[in-house]
Amino acid sequence: MASVTHLPWNLEGPDQPQLTTEQEACIAKLRSALSDILEPCHDDFYLIRFLTARNFDLQRAEAMVRNSISWRKAYGTDDLLATWTPPEALAKHWPGGLFGHDREGRPILWQLCKNFETRTLLKCVKKSDIIKFYIYRMEKVMADFEEQTKKRGQRISKSVHISDLDGLSLRMVFAPGISQMLKHIFGILEGNYPENLRSSYVINAPSIFPIVFNIVKPFLSAETKQKVHILGRDWKTELFKAVDPSEIPVHWGGTATAPDDLCSDHITHFTPVPESLFLDQQAKLEREKMSSTTVQRGLSYNVEYKVHLPGTVIRWVFETEEYDIAFGVYRYDFGLSRGNPHEVKDLEEVLPSTRLNTNEVPEEGIIRCLKPGNYVLYFDNTYSWVNNKRIFYDTELIEPTDEKCLENIPHSPSMDCSSGQSIILETTHL
Repeated sequence: MASVTHLPWNLEGPDQPQLTTEQEACIAKLRSALSDILEPCHDDFYLIRFLTARNFDLQRAEAMVRNSISWRKAYGTDDLLATWTPPEALAKHWPGGLFGHDREGRPILWQLCKNFETRTLLKCVKKSDIIKFYIYRMEKVMADFEEQTKKRGQRISKSVHISDLDGLSLRMVFAPGISQMLKHIFGILEGNYPENLRSSYVINAPSIFPIVFNIVKPFLSAETKQKVHILGRDWKTELFKAVDPSEIPVHWGGTATAPDDLCSDHITHFTPVPESLFLDQQAKLEREKMSSTTVQRGLSYNVEYKVHLPGTVIRWVFETEEYDIAFGVYRYDFGLSRGNPHEVKDLEEVLPSTRLNTNEVPEEGIIRCLKPGNYVLYFDNTYSWVNNKRIFYDTELIEPTDEKCLENIPHSPSMDCSSGQSIILETTHL
């Protein structure tokens, strides 16, 4: 976490919480319960955010804080701004950015759709990098909170999002794996950055917006949904009530230029991505060294491992000759019969099955299994009625006693498994 100034929770600010006596008492109780893991940067206001997110249920708030602190340490989030450089395709072509503040000092995160070619960018970066990029931007927002708090002498703790949906198309949203990736991103944001959003303004929403929003809504909490404001044709009037025009680029009716009407030094606008950045131009697997099989249409293919020791690692890498394929990881206890090998509905989900364009970009990943059992690497073609899929793959099980093999495995996971039974260390799969 950024070096957060230790300030009293009731420091005046635009989003100062109004707590009852009972709620104030919860702060001390939660701090006591978490005394084994809290650090000086975890001030009372930090705890209030998690308490609020869990309706001041101490047990649930404690679990949420512990999960978040563990996630930050495992992911290396505290040092992300200093140690990670986003891939060029994201830094120069992923639309949006942090620019300006509302009338009360909250930072504004811009998100744009104009000319955005989702499928092109997915050929240039791993999905794990996209997730990390969203976290990277959130860490920038957190750093801005601290800067504005020091500058104003008031607690700044929430951000404003402005989403310009001009140019939004269904093609952007329905690229394979996008909905699962969004679900994972929203899960990370709500689990680790609670109570950070003041308002989300949607402008220039096209006629297809209700369809797209219905895809996103299941990933949002009820509280977050209430913060989304869909502005109509007179959106500038409404937006300027919250944000001074001097904090909005000229392109959107404001007066800011940094250095141009688009404020392009801070807000990235999508431009065509050069083919030199395409991953399929940079790396192809050595297929002659790999196993291969054809997954028949309407069926699946499974690679199973028996994991006896907690901490065992499973690696995988694969690509398809043509077409996409879905991939997931599942688990079931020793002694149980799995039943139909083409179904996973009765298995414990470790990684949800997600369709991936592995004919364009190879998929690779690692999980550390925290619980013994049968682990299933599930290559899923059950959704296809027409095409068989030939896959080239290499998988490996590494037990924790094999120090030589484990020494090169990274310790900073790119995402955590929601089931709590495995930690994904490096993966492009969501």
